[in-house]
Amino acid sequence: KAELWWLEAGTARQSSVGGMIAQGKKSDRSLFFSSLNVPTRMFNLGFSSETGDTVKADDQSTLIEYFALRFKSILRLAPEQKPGLYEFAILSDDGAILNLRDADGVYRPNVNNDGNHPTRLGCGSAPVSLAADTELPMSLEYYQGPRYHISLIVLMREYKSDRADNKNGKDPACGVTGNDTWFDPNRGSTP
Repeated sequence: KAELWWLEAGTARQSSVGGMIAQGKKSDRSLFFSSLNVPTRMFNLGFSSETGDTVKADDQSTLIEYFALRFKSILRLAPEQKPGLYEFAILSDDGAILNLRDADGVYRPNVNNDGNHPTRLGCGSAPVSLAADTELPMSLEYYQGPRYHISLIVLMREYKSDRADNKNGKDPACGVTGNDTWFDPNRGSTP
């Protein structure tokens, strides 16, 4: 389930997800998504909704710049996934922050990929232990700033500290930026 904000005419442009939410106009509607898989694409194509349409403001205008979404859900392992440590990452253009609820009930950032930037891989601050029955509340805040591209993909994989490609416990791709590094927006967003 997602909440939606956008900037009204005359509102100062923002450069962070928190700024967009604080300064934006909040929609009265709730949006629903079964997955978050928006590969890098040209901004004028908009952010794909569950129906395949693009996210729209309450007046039905298509949002292509300066809007924010806050997704709330529960993270669970799929039946085929083994219990253990998992790491998270976000591929986004522009900012995105994945917050996970700790045992004390407070949501804390696990992945902070905020700010105006081309498509960039932001990696989690620490692996998370998930059991077969774990239900971990999460929120994901995303904003689209200035044109020219749009992207949001949430990634999760088993954490292995001895992974050959880990550098100081992090994948070497963490922080790598480039709109055509991950998907080619000029070729239909092919990987």
